[in-house]
Amino acid sequence: MSVLKLLSQPVWNRHRLEFAKLRERQALDRQTERDRHAEARKGISFAMAKAAILQELDAVPPTPRRLKVPQPSRPLGRSDERAPKNDIDIIIARGEQIRRDMEGWRRRYPGRDQGQEM
Repeated sequence: MSVLKLLSQPVWNRHRLEFAKLRERQALDRQTERDRHAEARKGISFAMAKAAILQELDAVPPTPRRLKVPQPSRPLGRSDERAPKNDIDIIIARGEQIRRDMEGWRRRYPGRDQGQEM
């Protein structure tokens, strides 16, 4: 037996003993916690939970939701210089609007977007 092993053996024996005590104490703590949790769970039933939820809902009235009101659309007059002359102008104008919106979005949210733009 080497000198190193001879000197380290008492240290390892003490470590094993302390670790075994720690393991036993933790097992006892876990079992105590399981028992406490099981005891606390026994008093809860579906009917009691449902009654508690209904009581909470009755206590706080729901906040009214505000609905968005769409803006009325304004028909373009032919005298308007920005009015598109035909369908292709409408498509190009919409594409330009989307491009501008995307540039603004990229300025607000820099970095990679993983295909989540708009």
